[in-house]
Amino acid sequence: MECAGAHLLRGACIGPAVIRCGSCGALYYCSQKHQKAHWVEEHAEACARMAEQMQRAPILNDFPFSFTRQTTYMVDMGLVTACSFLESCGVHGQGLWKSVCDCRFAKSFGIGVEMEGWHLPSSLCPCKEPETPLEYFLTDWASYYEWRHLPLESPVALLLQWPLSLFYALCLLQSQNGVAFPFGDNQILRIHYLGPERELSQLPVFGELLALLPGLQIYIDFIGPSVPISREGESLKLDGYAKCLDNDCQCKKKASSLGNPRLELQGDKMAVSSSQGQIYLRFWTGLYHDRHSELGALPHLIFAANAGIAAFPSWRPTIELIETLQVPAFFTDYCEEAAFLASQSVAALMQRSQVSFDVQVNPFRQPLAPSNKELDLPTFSNGFIFGFS
Repeated sequence: MECAGAHLLRGACIGPAVIRCGSCGALYYCSQKHQKAHWVEEHAEACARMAEQMQRAPILNDFPFSFTRQTTYMVDMGLVTACSFLESCGVHGQGLWKSVCDCRFAKSFGIGVEMEGWHLPSSLCPCKEPETPLEYFLTDWASYYEWRHLPLESPVALLLQWPLSLFYALCLLQSQNGVAFPFGDNQILRIHYLGPERELSQLPVFGELLALLPGLQIYIDFIGPSVPISREGESLKLDGYAKCLDNDCQCKKKASSLGNPRLELQGDKMAVSSSQGQIYLRFWTGLYHDRHSELGALPHLIFAANAGIAAFPSWRPTIELIETLQVPAFFTDYCEEAAFLASQSVAALMQRSQVSFDVQVNPFRQPLAPSNKELDLPTFSNGFIFGFS
C-alpha cells in the first residue's frame, strides 16, 4: 500500500506505509505525521464511510466459482497471482488471456487484427449458440453459467465481465426505469463505449451479446485515448463467438457463420454475424466530448467501464455533454469509494440531488482481486455500477 498522506506534505515518506487507520482499516501511512495531516485535510470526512465499505468485503468476495478463494482472498494475501491462476487453468499467455495479467505475456492495449479464441475445451467456454434463448433477467454469475451450461470451474468470467456488465446496465434500464429493448421498430441498439483499455485486446468476448440480445442490430462505438492512433476510424469484422480448442466442435462449422474469431476489415464497420443478430464495432481515438459529433446517430446508452470519474478532470466536459444529449449513461468503478465519489461528481455537474441509479454492487464484476490496490477497500474490475437517465 502507498502512504495515503504522502501527497499532502513536501517531505518524502520516511519508510513503507505500515501504519493502518485504526477506524476504517482501509488506508496506510508511513508515519503518524502523515496520518494526522491526512486526517485533518481529507480522511476525517470519509473514514466512517470507508469503515462501512470494508464491512461489505464478504459480499464483494461472494462468487459461486470453485476457484473463488484463489482469486479473491489468496490474491489479496499475495499467495496467488493472476499469472499463477491462469497457469493453473492452462491459459496463461494464450490468446485473449494475454491482457488479463501484467507480466511479460501481457499485450499492450490495442486492437488485434488476428484474435485467438478461448484456448479452452468447448465444455468450459461459450463458443456457440446457447441451447435455449434467454427468457429472464440474469442476476448473477451463477444464473449466467447455468443458462450457458458452463461448469463453475470455468474461468471465462474473467473476460466476460465486459459484455455482461454492459448487459446488466441494459437490464437496469428496463427493470427500474421502464425502458424496453429492443429499442425502436428497427430493433437497433446503439452504444457509445467510453474509455476502453484492456477490452480492446479482448474484443471477441463481445460476441456474447449475440446470445444475450438475440435478433438485434447492435452498433458499438469504442471511444478513448487508449484506442491506438493507427487504428483511428477503423472498422473490423468479427464472425461469431470466440472458438474453443476442440477441432470437432460446432463452433468450427461454417454453416451458421459462427465460431471464427478472426477480425477482418469490412468497409466502414465491423460486424459480428449470426442468425440471431449482428454487432457492428467502430473505434475512435480521443475523448468523447471531442469526438461525439463524428459518431452519427445518438446512442441508446452510454457506458464506461472502470471510469474513474472522480480521479480525472477530463471527465467534466464529457459529463456536461451527456447531460445535454439526454441519453442514459452507466459507469462502473473498481471500489465503492471511487464509485461514490464519482456519483457525487456527476450529480453535482448535472445539478441533481442524486443519480438515477444509486451505486450498487455489479453482480458481473470480474472475480479477480487486483494485486496493485492503492487502498485496502474491497476492489474488483467493474466492481460497482451507477447511472442516470
